[in-house]
Amino acid sequence: MKNLTPFILLTISLLLASVLNAQTVYTDPEYPIADEVVTVYFNATGTDLEGYTGDVYTHTGVTVNGQQWQYVIGSWGINNTQPQLTSLGNDLYKLDITT
Repeated sequence: MKNLTPFILLTISLLLASVLNAQTVYTDPEYPIADEVVTVYFNATGTDLEGYTGDVYTHTGVTVNGQQWQYVIGSWGINNTQPQLTSLGNDLYKLDITT
């Protein structure tokens, strides 16, 4: 049993690392640069949208220097003006944001 302890600890550590590393929303590049395209990814695994096959929309914008919500795309609550995410399959979606 003593020889199994390091193996068990390693296994638990690897499992925790993979769970903690799983992100729901992330970008490419990780740190977006002004005036360059950024791709936002949404991983629906483990969310209420897991397994959902319909259209997914987002409300986007930013706050700059503590100012009110700016650079909003679309109108709140009106899906036909909101950005629609592209399904990549397996509960993964993306949105390319351009300047």
